[in-house]
Order: sequence, then structure tokens, then C-alpha cells
Amino acid sequence: MNARRVSGSLAGLFFVFGTTAIRVPSALARTPAQPTAPAARSSTPGVTLDLEETGRRKIEDGWPTGRPDFLVTGMSAPKGRLERALFERARQLQGQSAGSVVTYRARTSGFPLGKIFTLWLESAGLEPVAASTGWIADPTGAIVCGDTGPSGARTPPGVATCASQFRAGIPLADVTFGASRHSPGESFRVALTATDGTVRAYAAALPFPLERTSGGCRVWLERLEDPARHAFAARGEGFHPGETVRFASRVGKEAVSESLPVEAHGTLKPFVYAPGPKKKRGGLATVTFEGRSCRCELTVPWGDALQPQ
Repeated sequence: MNARRVSGSLAGLFFVFGTTAIRVPSALARTPAQPTAPAARSSTPGVTLDLEETGRRKIEDGWPTGRPDFLVTGMSAPKGRLERALFERARQLQGQSAGSVVTYRARTSGFPLGKIFTLWLESAGLEPVAASTGWIADPTGAIVCGDTGPSGARTPPGVATCASQFRAGIPLADVTFGASRHSPGESFRVALTATDGTVRAYAAALPFPLERTSGGCRVWLERLEDPARHAFAARGEGFHPGETVRFASRVGKEAVSESLPVEAHGTLKPFVYAPGPKKKRGGLATVTFEGRSCRCELTVPWGDALQPQ
């Protein structure tokens, strides 16, 4: 298997694919309008897209510095060859900083027949990127790579087909997604959109979550798209419906607290949490969520202290 860089990738963003010689039918080569990135982060009712973590490991050298990277590898080659190709490619990249890669598998169901889907990848601070197109639903509703696609359907221009990257017929569940050099609380996102705009599915994972669980409660922070890395979305679940949760944050000698109402299903309404003043470059905050039967405390790096893992 050869690794290749996908043309049109953004600075600091790359994809590694397993290549297989598959003829792309001329019907798929004709070009309609450009694909539209998923505007809403919600799925069409009836379809599901979930990310399942499959592994994580350290890259000891040669990992690129800077913004997060996305890797995609096709599982059509033997596992050993795949891993060698992935990590040999990583070592060829500029930069000396070590890092980690967390791998995922996508599970899909409920997708309708007769449509072509585009696969998108995204992370905080970066626009969604169309990784490949030509994906279709099989009779069970799962996503697989099409060869010719539904009759009369056309793939969008400027986006490689999955058949040219992997092989026709490969299930999306047999493709490994790898998220590298993500900072704590930073999400890795995958989306599938129909080329006619009628169906979409969205999934997100936190390779290095900022979360705590206690007494049946769970709280977590997700980094927002803030270049200064000063802002997070705070969420919680497992509390008693109708109770009030005491939220407290301490940065150095500065402390603030707030009372948070719990909604009907035991969840906290998401809110924006900014640990420190804008004039400070970064640091560590201690955050606590205290409910009737649980207390969750976590340390939150922000600003310059929020570094890729």
C-alpha cells in the first residue's frame, strides 16, 4: 500500500489513504455543483453515525507541530502494512515534536438507498474538509463505498472518490480515522452529507476529554473555536432533575461561583466557560460541579497551557 497526500488539503491538515487501483466510471467523473459542508451539527431523523475508539499510541518523532491533523487509512490492506504506512508517513513530515494518534471506526445505520454521500472531517478552528465522496447505502442502511453509484447520480467536483482511495464495496466501518495532536477538550468530527442535500449525519469524539464522573454524575468541557484557547462549552448529566448545581472556578487567587439549574432529564444546560481573563496568556483552572449526591472536580488548562497531546 502506498501513502499519498490528498491534493487541496489545508496547511497543517493531511490525509493518508490506502490506495487501490479501481476504475472510476465516467458517469461519476461529471461534475455538478460543489459539495456543501454540513451547516448543522445534527443528524437527519432515522440515520445514525457513531464513532467508536479503536486504539491510541504515541508518535515518538517526526510528528508535525501546529494545528491538528486528520488521518484516514483504508483497512483493505493487511493491518501490519497499514500501520507501517501510517507511521512511516508521520515520520516523513516536518517537525520534531512527539504526539499521539487516537483511532476511530465509524458505525452507520438507517441511510436511504439511491443517494451518494460525501464524507467530511473537521476539528476546532478548522473549516470542514470533504475527504472523499461516492459513498452509498447498502440494503441494510449501512454506508459502503460505491463503484458506479445510483443511476443518474453524480459526485461533486474536486473531491476524490472513495473507490480511488480504497476499493469499491469497502464498508465505511472498515476505514480507520485517526485524530492526531488534539489538545484536551478538542473535538474530532465526522459528517456524511447526501450530494442532493436531503440527508446528513454527524458524529463527534473527544480524543483527550476534559471530564469527570462521580456518584452517577458526569461533567465535561469541550473547547470552542477560539484561537486564543480561552473558551469551552461546559456540559453535565446524571444530576437530579430540578436540583441546583453549584459551579465554582478558581484560577490562582481568583475564584467565581454560580448556581446552575438542572433540566428535566438531569442535564445541565450547556454554557460557555472562560477560565481566565483575556489579558493573561494561559494557565490552569480548578473547576468543581457539586450536586445533591455528587461532586466532580477537574483541572482545566487554557490559553498557552492548552497544548496538543
